[in-house]
Amino acid sequence: MPENTDAQSNNFLKRFMRLLNREYLVFLFLLFLSTAFWAFLTGNNVYEGEMKVCIRLSGCPKNVVLLNSETDSVALTIKDTGWKFFWYYTVKHTDKELYVPFADYKQGDVVTISNAEIQRLLFKQQVLAPTTSITSLKRDAITFRFNMGAHKRVPVRFNGTLNTKSAITIIQPDSVDVYASDEMLKNIREIRTDTTRYELQQDTIRTEIALEKTRNVKVIPSIVDLTIFRITFVEKTTPVRVECINEPTGKRLSLQTPKVEVRYYVDQKIHDNVNPEMFKVVADYNDVANLVSDKVELKLISAPNYVKNVRLLTTTSDYRIDEMQ
Repeated sequence: MPENTDAQSNNFLKRFMRLLNREYLVFLFLLFLSTAFWAFLTGNNVYEGEMKVCIRLSGCPKNVVLLNSETDSVALTIKDTGWKFFWYYTVKHTDKELYVPFADYKQGDVVTISNAEIQRLLFKQQVLAPTTSITSLKRDAITFRFNMGAHKRVPVRFNGTLNTKSAITIIQPDSVDVYASDEMLKNIREIRTDTTRYELQQDTIRTEIALEKTRNVKVIPSIVDLTIFRITFVEKTTPVRVECINEPTGKRLSLQTPKVEVRYYVDQKIHDNVNPEMFKVVADYNDVANLVSDKVELKLISAPNYVKNVRLLTTTSDYRIDEMQ
């Protein structure tokens, strides 16, 4: 008796699954028909949409340097059927680029392409389908400026800000090539970095920094390496021998103070590298040639560029003029 019950249950389950599969297939078929009908109706409807086209110059001579961006773009509003939008602008054309022949549109030192020419080239180069209509083009004209390689090299100046004054900045490279018109090149003396602010929390920051952008000026490279060092200054004093200068033949300027103390601030990491020979202190014979003063002025004329607030603790000295045999 139990075996008959199990057989009946299995037969019922099989009949149920066949019925379920049949209804499922019917559902999928109806779903496919409705989707196809909807796609047919939708694909034949006319739609309006926006697209962006990248514009590039083609056929530029090797010595031509573009001063503004090497590419530009236009935003279009276009109208076509749903099928065209799907096939031509989604499946077939994933890159939307328009190439402008340099020689055809060159006028002096600019390449200018008008709104009408942009539209003509869009269809000529098959960027747009023949059935597509342009309802809006949000540019009047596109201009590329260039020169034939005229440039000069100028220094780079750090124009950012730091959260501390106890720091130095090093830029590599410290000078860049600037391309521009002859008139603009005359007025360019330096190129600044952008105005990024840096929070110096550790001893050293190494990063990249962009250079300022000026209209119709091309800078190579446009990004430089920036290193910022934190400096902890210490005060140091060192004795420096005074050198007598401009002594005439047969005369010698003798000083009562042949050495003078030089005081300065220097980064504690390198203070041991500073020695007296790096400073130059002089006494000029011409200052006392007429014997109008009983003291000669002592002058500091050179010091390492990485020391700060350099000063002499003694600025004058008694002297005598000796006759040399």
